[in-house]
Amino acid sequence: MTKIVKMDESGPANKKYGSGEYDNFVMFGLMIDAENYVEIDTRLREIFSLIVKNYKFENNEFHSKNMGENISKRRKILSKICDEILSNDIKLFGIVISMKEYRNRNVKKTKTLEAPDVNHWILCSIYNCAMIQKWINIKEKGSCRAIVFSDSHSSIKNFRKTLVKSAPWFDGLYQTQRGNIDEEHRFDRIIDRKVFSDRSSDSSLIQAADAVCHIYRRYFDLLEEGKEHKDENHDSYRNWKYEFSLYKCLVEMLEEKRENIGKHVDTNCVEYYETIKCDNWVL
Repeated sequence: MTKIVKMDESGPANKKYGSGEYDNFVMFGLMIDAENYVEIDTRLREIFSLIVKNYKFENNEFHSKNMGENISKRRKILSKICDEILSNDIKLFGIVISMKEYRNRNVKKTKTLEAPDVNHWILCSIYNCAMIQKWINIKEKGSCRAIVFSDSHSSIKNFRKTLVKSAPWFDGLYQTQRGNIDEEHRFDRIIDRKVFSDRSSDSSLIQAADAVCHIYRRYFDLLEEGKEHKDENHDSYRNWKYEFSLYKCLVEMLEEKRENIGKHVDTNCVEYYETIKCDNWVL
């Protein structure tokens, strides 16, 4: 059975020079069976039709003027997406990293881990692909393959070259016991060991992945924002608490479908991801 995975990302690194109020970078992939693609795509299009005109999905629709300040409208859309994920055989693979920790990767603590010099997009993409590889090997006994798509056209060009060059270092992400892995078996469940390009405006599943990224990123942003509230009787705190409760609920729903690293061997690779991941995030 062939699997289809659509990935998207959200974070301050998307902006020029990595500016942003908070430094959380999120990347998630949604995986479905290829035979279910048309059915699920149709239902997701119906959900997005509430905010997408002529089926053109703009960048981060959930922060756009179309959503405005109407948090109840946002809650309705995002809840429907989460319900669709939970009610179908859709798997989540994702990671949340701290761009601050990533930028500090050359300090003594991470430098000794000898991590490949690759950008944050590649690091997160390879992590997700490793989780997909591991899930297929364990849950599906290696009986299927996954075709991975992303709408980050510029980053995809370097993905295959980086993966082939640095593949041995990433072995620890999907190994359950220590040992050498033959070159032919490295990421062999990912078709052609590459990520294919797709247009987010044409793919409801990438749009759903974007919504998932938005949910997780907003949740972790609100976690940081909550540290700034001192007066619990202030209106700003009440507004924050209401929004935080919404995203906390959505994240708890999605966590039921997220595949994490599980059993693994202790390697520099895993330790490195533990170093750059966001606080409160479990690999």
